[in-house]
Amino acid sequence: MTAVLPRLGKFGARMGWGRELVIWAGVAGALVLLITVAALSYRSIVSFEASALIIVLGNVASLAVLAAAFLLLRREIAGRRAAQAEVERYARELDDLYNNAPCGHHSVDRNGVFVRMNDTELAWLGYTRDEVIGRLRHADVMTPESAEAVKRNLAKFLTTGELYNAEYTYRRKDGTTFVGLVDATAIRDARGEVALSRTTIVDVTARKRAEEKLRGLLESAPDGVVLIDDAGRIALVNSQTEGLFGYRRDELLGQPAELLVPERFRSWYREHRGRFVANPKLWARLTRFELYGLRRDGSEFPAAINLSPIATDEGVLVFISIRDVTRRRAMEGEVRRLNDELRGRAGELEAANKELESFSYSVSHDLRAPLRAIDGFSRMLEEDYGEQLDGEGRRLLGVVRESTGRMAHLIDNLLQFAQVGRQQLTRPTVDMTALAREVAAEIVAAGEQPQPAIEFGSLPSACGDPALLRQVWSNLIGNAVKYSAKRERPAIEVGGQREAERAIYWVKDNGAGFDMRYAYKLFGVFQRLHRQADFGGTGVGLAIVQRVIARHGGEVWAEGQPDAGASFYFSLPMRRSADS
Repeated sequence: MTAVLPRLGKFGARMGWGRELVIWAGVAGALVLLITVAALSYRSIVSFEASALIIVLGNVASLAVLAAAFLLLRREIAGRRAAQAEVERYARELDDLYNNAPCGHHSVDRNGVFVRMNDTELAWLGYTRDEVIGRLRHADVMTPESAEAVKRNLAKFLTTGELYNAEYTYRRKDGTTFVGLVDATAIRDARGEVALSRTTIVDVTARKRAEEKLRGLLESAPDGVVLIDDAGRIALVNSQTEGLFGYRRDELLGQPAELLVPERFRSWYREHRGRFVANPKLWARLTRFELYGLRRDGSEFPAAINLSPIATDEGVLVFISIRDVTRRRAMEGEVRRLNDELRGRAGELEAANKELESFSYSVSHDLRAPLRAIDGFSRMLEEDYGEQLDGEGRRLLGVVRESTGRMAHLIDNLLQFAQVGRQQLTRPTVDMTALAREVAAEIVAAGEQPQPAIEFGSLPSACGDPALLRQVWSNLIGNAVKYSAKRERPAIEVGGQREAERAIYWVKDNGAGFDMRYAYKLFGVFQRLHRQADFGGTGVGLAIVQRVIARHGGEVWAEGQPDAGASFYFSLPMRRSADS
């Protein structure tokens, strides 16, 4: 027993069972030993029974201490097993965290050979762990350019052990590539030298693609683009900026933005840029303004400036777009010149209108007076001296009266044509079916020719001047009646339809028709395609139609064949347009 206790104590100490447990076990062994020795030494003094009792009691006490120690040992062992299980669980979690991290992890030795790599990076590269660990170097899984760069960086890293980061292009086992952002720290040995690297890799391929897209957008932008950092220095420019200002890109980067602004505007620019950066929302009204740009050769150009703030961890950056508005300024000057010229011509037109009104007054009064006199004296001559004239004299007198009547009718048409251009338009909604029927009834009632068969379709309503549109129907239906009068059965069709954003109307007849080669003459003043002897008229009616429809924003056209009838069309917009 006494020999076991020291061993147990040493075993417990070796197993790390706690100092208190070992001490109490030793004390119990020593106590038992002393009791036994004392009992044997003083056997002659006390009775045998007392000695035996003492020995038994000592052994019992020793066994009690040993039992307590045993129980304590069991509890200690159970606690250590639980701690070991917890440690193993933490180890598994750490291992899982390492291997399944969203970023790659690896370590390389001083020769650049992989000694450790997590599952994430292995999956990125497409290798198994046995193919990589102890077999491949860091440079073996990179493009040639990145391999050269990593060799240089690794040599410096092994010398200094300083933290470094860089971007490398990795080549997978299947030959495809991705871009990784690498951060490395040093693991040192007992002598303090760099033994291994502790490296983290983040796949930034998507970010690089986004940067390439952004760079492409900036380079393809029609305007110059400049990015200003929070210190007011140029951090980025595009090729259009180089072309605008005549600088190379490397000459602009890092320079103060005032370099691109004429001296007289620099203090203004610095003041407002500072306020804009301090509170972009407050100074939002300054995000669009016009300034002047200063080229490298010292020349200036007018520029439209747009400012946009970009909040970053490094402060507020200012995104500036610059557009050369020299051409626009020139165009604005040309527009002002044309407006001035237009105002001058408007004045001339107003004067011409006044002259036209004066001319119309003269035509209305000065020309009509002689015509009335000729007509009046001709009628008196016919009434008073008609019997003294022979047949030829009476015929000639009739020609004079007919000519004066035609001349008066021509004057009326000319005045009517002139008034169409000056008359103020009204644009109520007009029932075109009712208006066309009313005009046709008046023409048929006043005519001496055989009454034609007029067929009316359903005509779309229109927005226009009722009086002027009446003249349109009067001229078109009147012509149809006149040119179909010589037919045995004259027939006329009046119709219309909606088409997109306009309404189309037509008047068709089966009369004399016309040759389409001369259709361009139809709507000119005094232009006639038939002889006066065959069909009377002044050649102004269709010109009036064309002018009325043009003022309403529509069009007029015609189709026909000689001796096979004619069709006249006109269109009106469904929505009201400004008076032209």
